[in-house]
Amino acid sequence: MTVVTEGTAGALTVVDRPTSEARNRVLYLDAEAAPIQIIQRVRGARVTSWFGAHPVGQGLRSADVTLGQVSVLRPEEGDVVIAAVEAGPVIVARDRPGERWVSFGFDLLEEGLANRLTAPLLFANAVRWFAPDVFRLAEFRATSPGTIELEVAPATREQIEVETLAGATPVWVYDQGRVRLFSPRPTTAQVRTPYRNAVLALGLPEASTARWTPPADALRGVPSAGPGGLGGIPLWPLLALAALAILAFDWVRFGRGGAGDSEPIVETLRVTAEPTAREALR
Repeated sequence: MTVVTEGTAGALTVVDRPTSEARNRVLYLDAEAAPIQIIQRVRGARVTSWFGAHPVGQGLRSADVTLGQVSVLRPEEGDVVIAAVEAGPVIVARDRPGERWVSFGFDLLEEGLANRLTAPLLFANAVRWFAPDVFRLAEFRATSPGTIELEVAPATREQIEVETLAGATPVWVYDQGRVRLFSPRPTTAQVRTPYRNAVLALGLPEASTARWTPPADALRGVPSAGPGGLGGIPLWPLLALAALAILAFDWVRFGRGGAGDSEPIVETLRVTAEPTAREALR
C-alpha cells in the first residue's frame, strides 16, 4: 500500500493490494481491495465505452484498447461507470459524504496498455479528481479597473468561481471558454476553476501625497558650455564684431561709389577710308 500526502487535508491513499485499513479517499489499483463486488473475470476484453463527462474519464476516447485480465465490477446506486467492456463496467467511481474512491478492474501496467496514453491519463485524472490543486495553474495579472477577459477552457460554466478579496462577486459572464468580468473601481479579483487559479489585481496608479522640493545647494538652470574667453568673457561676440568691421572696410574701399573707383576708359577706334576720285567715279 502506498500513501500519498498522508496526514494532510484531503489526503489520498493509493492501494494496490487488499488491506484492512479503512480510508475515505482511496484510489484502488486492485479491485479485490475495493468495497465493490466483482461479477466475473474475463480475458482479452476490449473497452467499448468511456464516460468522458466525469473528471476521471475526461479526454479518454480510445476505441481500440484491449485488456488482458479484467475484473467486471457491479456498481451500486449512485456509482459512476467510467469505462466498460462488453461484459460490464471495469472502472467505477464513488462519491458519497465521507467516502470517495475509484476502483480499476485491470492492471494499469499490463501489456495491453503499454506505449499508450490511456494509462497515465487515467491515473492523472483520478489524482486530479481527489486533489485538483496539484494540477491547477496559478496566474497573477495586474491591470486597470474596467473589463477584463480571461481564458478558462476547458472548464464549464458550473466549474467557475469568481469573487473579490472582500467577498463580493463582481459582474461577470461566461462565453465560449472565456470569462469577462467588470469592476468600476480598484479591487483584487480571483477566478478559480479545476484547472487554474487566476488572481487579478485591478488598480490605478496612486496619486502623490507629497511635493518634492530640491535642496538649496542643487544646481538650477542650464549649465554653461564650459570655461573659455578672456577672463570669463565669451569670445564669440568679439569675433562677430571683428568680422563685421572687416566687411564694412571692404565695402568702403572696394564697393560701388567708393573713393577708389576710377572713371571708365572708352577708346573709340575710327577707321575712315576716303575714296579716291577714281573710285568715286566708278
